[in-house]
Amino acid sequence: MRATSVSPGAKSGKFAIDRMSGSGVMGRDPDAILTLTDLEEDNTYSCETTLRAFPSMPAFGLRWDFPQLKPCADVDVEGIREPGRKRKCDEKQLFDLLPRDGLKGSDWMDQAKEELGVGRTVFYELVKKLSEGNLVFKHEDGSWQRMAARKF
Repeated sequence: MRATSVSPGAKSGKFAIDRMSGSGVMGRDPDAILTLTDLEEDNTYSCETTLRAFPSMPAFGLRWDFPQLKPCADVDVEGIREPGRKRKCDEKQLFDLLPRDGLKGSDWMDQAKEELGVGRTVFYELVKKLSEGNLVFKHEDGSWQRMAARKF
């Protein structure tokens, strides 16, 4: 059995081909390589190309929407996830961002993205938890309102 080597150190600062190649023997053999890298936002990936005979394409974002990976222009391809790193925002922070008199859903998401660095997927996951916990309520017009004050 042949042992494989993995290069030491953090992979986020390396070129895509160097993150997977180890010694370079196998990683530099193919004519085309697509490298998917986890990003900070849940279920999002950066796709980088390495092509032998042609210039590489610029990195682009993908979002996992079961059962497909779909190209997505609003994905930050620079925000590579580092192992063990905690989420930038929690339910309480998102709840505190919602004014007592309510806010339209799209405005709340824009504010969360700007102030907390929350992406779309994480925003919706946190809103779902807040809603299931009866902490927020969605009106028919699409606006969200806080329920009676609750403790986290």
